[in-house]
Amino acid sequence: MPDFMNELHHKECIVSYLAVLDPGLGRHINDCIADDVSEKLGILHNFMRLDDDETTGEPCEPGQIVDPSPGNVAGSVVRARPIGTQGGSAPLVRELIDLLHIQLQCLTNDVTVRGAVAVDVLHVGPSGEGPFFGPALSRAREMERNQVIFPRIAVEEEVFRRLRSDESLWTEDNVLRNEMDIIDCMTTADEAGLHYIDYLSAGLGYVDYDFARYTELLGHHKHFVETGLADTSLSGDPEMYLWLKNYHDARIDDDISRSDRDSFVDESGRAMASALAPLRIT
Repeated sequence: MPDFMNELHHKECIVSYLAVLDPGLGRHINDCIADDVSEKLGILHNFMRLDDDETTGEPCEPGQIVDPSPGNVAGSVVRARPIGTQGGSAPLVRELIDLLHIQLQCLTNDVTVRGAVAVDVLHVGPSGEGPFFGPALSRAREMERNQVIFPRIAVEEEVFRRLRSDESLWTEDNVLRNEMDIIDCMTTADEAGLHYIDYLSAGLGYVDYDFARYTELLGHHKHFVETGLADTSLSGDPEMYLWLKNYHDARIDDDISRSDRDSFVDESGRAMASALAPLRIT
């Protein structure tokens, strides 16, 4: 296997490969007048970029590429965050938080995203702006296309393995437990063991634990999924919306069950369960 680390302009990176799915994009555009389309898609693209102050030294900015593969993918975005001295502190947690914000921001605009996160060597170019190629991108792209299937952002098992042994992926105080606690709150796994960002469960933290905003977020997600299930001419992929429905209801059921399990359930807890129950998708 080639030693890419010794090649010019190659760095070890956390790479996120994000595919914008056409059904959500099509509905987003159809809801806009022509003059608004470019502006709205530009906002989504800009939101997918790294902030310069999150890295030290040369930032490795993500670039945008067009996915030539057939199917319901309209385009894709590659994000590359270097690890080690170039990546700043806690690069994995920072990347997952960015991806959480990206996914929720896109869903707020009725755009669905499917993606994968991998860690390996990547050619980043002389200024960190590409062209991007190498093992990290290949693995992330292959994982997105062959394993992820549904609109979720998966994290490869190698990332979790590296996290347990590589201090360059840890938080500032180098305490592994802190890192794992944060990631455990942001990710879940399906029946096959594939880890992915649990954006609805993490959504409460995304809105600063404001329950009113959280229910608004869930309500928007419910409307988006119900619209896709009802209008097959727009969805084009009913299995995608069926997965979203099951995911949506499971998250709400878990919130309700958690409040029921608490030994100190009071009137506010019952009010929370009462507010969440109508947000299930029937």
